Amino acid sequence: MRYLIWTTVLLGCGDKDLQTIETDVTDTDADTDTDTDTDTDADTDTDTDTDTDPPTGVVERNFSPTCATFGQIYPSAGEEGHWAAARITPTTTPFTLEKVIVEMSDDAFCDGAQGFTVEVWIDTPVAPDASPAVLQRFELSPAAVAGGIRSLEGVLPTPEVIEATEHIYIAVQLDDDSSCARTCADTGASDRNYWSNAVTPPYSWVTLNSFGIQSDLVMEAHGFN
Repeated sequence: MRYLIWTTVLLGCGDKDLQTIETDVTDTDADTDTDTDTDTDADTDTDTDTDTDPPTGVVERNFSPTCATFGQIYPSAGEEGHWAAARITPTTTPFTLEKVIVEMSDDAFCDGAQGFTVEVWIDTPVAPDASPAVLQRFELSPAAVAGGIRSLEGVLPTPEVIEATEHIYIAVQLDDDSSCARTCADTGASDRNYWSNAVTPPYSWVTLNSFGIQSDLVMEAHGFN
């Protein structure tokens, strides 16, 4: 596996009844009858609709949202088709997972417009399983890229509820050395970023940290609590 890194500098930048006076035009009496009807609208019905606003969206990230130092990893010769994976643990549970996002680089070295495969699974161990029970596999077609970054988005057909002690695993397959997964070097968790060392299960997962790569894969889990 190969690794490139660069630094990005961020620049800041109820109705009321009206009382009326009625005068009888044929009445010579000075009687000025006054309508003393003070009936008010007796309708006291209240809205019993207990609908609440939709849940607020939550984004769980595998990297710092203020990342300034980005890089990318891609397979070396003989590693074509290997997978890069991240483990995301929801801050609050239950967490309902709706979609995942994986960022890929597109530049002079990397082809972010090619097709990619992304897999998602849920598990309790803090390291990915050699033969994970994949919840969803996304085959993402080639697409035009602008701005040097392609965000691969996989929407679950049915949202998945993540309970306490469970983790979300997101993996992207890197077909060749033009397949580059973006990373953030601002933090670099030692036990949340992995390399499969195989094309198909059973995988021999190892951490990126074991290669001396102190970076986090730029991956996200979107949902709500």
